Amino acid sequence: MNIIQAPELAEFARLLAVERFQALGPHIHDSFRHAAAILQQVAQTPVAGFSLMGRDRQWFRSALGPDMIETDRNLTFCTYAIELDTPFIVRNASLDPIFENHPLLQCEPKIEAYFGISIRDADNQRLGALCVCDFHPRPMDQAISDVAMRLKAMLESLLATQAATGAKAVKVAPDAAA
Repeated sequence: MNIIQAPELAEFARLLAVERFQALGPHIHDSFRHAAAILQQVAQTPVAGFSLMGRDRQWFRSALGPDMIETDRNLTFCTYAIELDTPFIVRNASLDPIFENHPLLQCEPKIEAYFGISIRDADNQRLGALCVCDFHPRPMDQAISDVAMRLKAMLESLLATQAATGAKAVKVAPDAAA
């Protein structure tokens, strides 16, 4: 008899939530792309995005900066961010004991600074992380954290509204709007 342990069951529920997110309309995904762009502008970083965390992979649903589509989950900074309720900040990855030998520091461009915050759905499942990265060590100040927390609240509220109303994206033809 196979008994599913509580952590395995929780991860299964989280992965189902990730699948539901992927099925949402384009207006939801646009909101995440806009949130990443706002955070990137405030943080003044070359990289920003929202990534979904699968079982073994991380997929970038919105990415600003170098071409990023997906990566192994065990290679990501976002893996740490989704486990927290507060921002996950790495100011200098080369000096951080967790990341000093990380593969992302062995290739160019190196990810040296990271700021990420988990995004949850209406059922409190951790979907992924809204994040910014830089290729140089740097501080991530309180203004970045404040804006990220507001963006997190906005995106999570949007997901809750979507879940409560079951709203679907409706495309209106330009002539029909007049």
